[in-house]
Amino acid sequence: MEHEAETRTSVSETGLRGARASADLIRYISRQLGPGHQPHVVTGPMSILRALATSLKARGDFVHGDPAQTRDERVSRLLRSATDSRPDQGFTSRFVTASDGLLLHVRMYGPHTISALPVVCLPGLARTAADFHRLATALTADPAKPRRVVALDYRGHGRSEYDSDPDNYGLRRDLLDLLAILKALNIAPAIFVGTSHGGVLAMMLARSRPTAIAGVVLNDIGPVIEPRALLQIKGYVGKLPVPRDFADGGEILRKLFAARFPKLTSRDWIALAQRTWRQHGGALMLDYDARLTRTLEANLEHSPRTLWDEFDALADVPLMVIRAANSTMLTARTLDEMLARRHELDVVVVPDQGHPPLLEEPKLIRRIAAFITSCEPSHAARRSGAHDTSPLGASSSRRRSLAMATDGQTTEGFCDHVS
Repeated sequence: MEHEAETRTSVSETGLRGARASADLIRYISRQLGPGHQPHVVTGPMSILRALATSLKARGDFVHGDPAQTRDERVSRLLRSATDSRPDQGFTSRFVTASDGLLLHVRMYGPHTISALPVVCLPGLARTAADFHRLATALTADPAKPRRVVALDYRGHGRSEYDSDPDNYGLRRDLLDLLAILKALNIAPAIFVGTSHGGVLAMMLARSRPTAIAGVVLNDIGPVIEPRALLQIKGYVGKLPVPRDFADGGEILRKLFAARFPKLTSRDWIALAQRTWRQHGGALMLDYDARLTRTLEANLEHSPRTLWDEFDALADVPLMVIRAANSTMLTARTLDEMLARRHELDVVVVPDQGHPPLLEEPKLIRRIAAFITSCEPSHAARRSGAHDTSPLGASSSRRRSLAMATDGQTTEGFCDHVS
């Protein structure tokens, strides 16, 4: 039988705010160590780290991680994650144990006492929770309706553990992990913001657990997964060169993506590099498991199926779609079909950006915030009513405009431009 340590924590608010995450780590380690190991009594931040170090030293192969990493590297990574609560940055770190025992990292923004519907942010395939930092801090700081925001690192991404079996990287496992996180953090219902891969997850969740969803923002993704876009993603995921520093990383990204993101500045490219690579042992490395390429290869080998049934599961849920004007993933034709199947749909077209749009611009963040506010039960009855005259300038009713797609075709629909 597996032995689970009983853990007590006593940490001041000004000390290690990731105590709960550390307790999760210790419980996980205790289960992996098995019988014969005494439970640890944890009474403070340094005791937490000493307890972790003692347990890890006793057994070095407990991590379901990349076998290419040494035990010391994996230990260092987890210990660093245990202290990665960053109240000065507006978030704290939590760890949730997946159904197979792997540790999943989430960023927690805002206090638990907020009564507004929480927001769950789901990143792209080779992206992390850091992509949502600016949006999350804006939502939690909204004076009219501050919110709790949870941003996920999928397995093999960011601070989450890497899986020893790369075949576990994919939508089915990510959906199971998402359900585990929602249950562990007692989050339901919530408003989901999903970028690309994360948007597909949100649609899948709508079909498997419809009561968990109070609203959805799909960032440059729809029910049709375009093979051309997958080929473009496959061309760089796991294959980026190792930069000397973040400035060099920004230049690498600029050369690759400037045609699709022509208006980004040098500062923007460096910021994107800081969310693509991370410091490790004095050098930079990708902030995700490069073996994700196997997921893309499998998707290309088997033609991606459409997700219209999953999209239709959102029929009674407030929905916003963000499309990049230079996108090859969410085409104008797919967007027209989405508009035709919905009674109501808010659409934002972001000019001068490709797949996926960066959720960084203040005007776009205000539009998202306004939509999220409209998902509250008190606003739901007014969604099909009069125009919203708030300073954010976002109407909760459908509005008709003409959006130009990059292929020169026109998309007749209910959409706005954000410029």
